[in-house]
Amino acid sequence: MMKIGTKLLFWGLVFTILVGGCSKKQPATHSAHSKSGGGAGGIDLNAAIDELKAAAAKMDLPQLEAKAKQYVEQIESKQTELKALMDKFSALPLKEKMGEEAKTFQSKIADMTGSINDLTQRLKIFSDAIVEKGGDPSKFAVPK
Repeated sequence: MMKIGTKLLFWGLVFTILVGGCSKKQPATHSAHSKSGGGAGGIDLNAAIDELKAAAAKMDLPQLEAKAKQYVEQIESKQTELKALMDKFSALPLKEKMGEEAKTFQSKIADMTGSINDLTQRLKIFSDAIVEKGGDPSKFAVPK
């Protein structure tokens, strides 16, 4: 009985680390989770952070708000996908949570979490620019 509890604790910690990520930030150039290229809803995931900051500085308030809205919509969509993946993983029987199907779910969950983090980092650039131009960034808060 103790052996099962230890395994459950171990895999629970592994899952938590995969979903939560680590505190070490990736370089501000190209993200490892930006595999999809650009264009998801007008969002370029391959653009370097510095490029996005420069582009945001040239935008007026309505343009910044439109871009921020695109990021929020994309994040919300990915959060919905992530919840579905996590629900499917949770529904796996305990003995299958160490199998290949579980590893696939864990990998997809980690990728989705990274993608959400990348999008959130990019949204912050536009939110900060909105503040600088006197706008209200609270309209672009992402639900947790």
